[in-house]
Amino acid sequence: MTPIGFVQNGRDRAEDDFWGGTESRIMLSDDVSIEALDGIEEFSHVEVVFVFDRVDSAKIVSGARHPRNNPD
Repeated sequence: MTPIGFVQNGRDRAEDDFWGGTESRIMLSDDVSIEALDGIEEFSHVEVVFVFDRVDSAKIVSGARHPRNNPD
């Protein structure tokens, strides 16, 4: 997979919570032509595939668990 851009915001740590007030921008790579976005305002949404590349692999849980380890 080759990225065509990156998400940029003011947060410097990978955390699960409190993202509600965070504004992010999608910054296109220099090799992507701005013309690729022509007419995008005519669409109701875009699909963004995000790769979570900043989480320590030792902290990733691939099995079932309670969200945030809360048994409720």
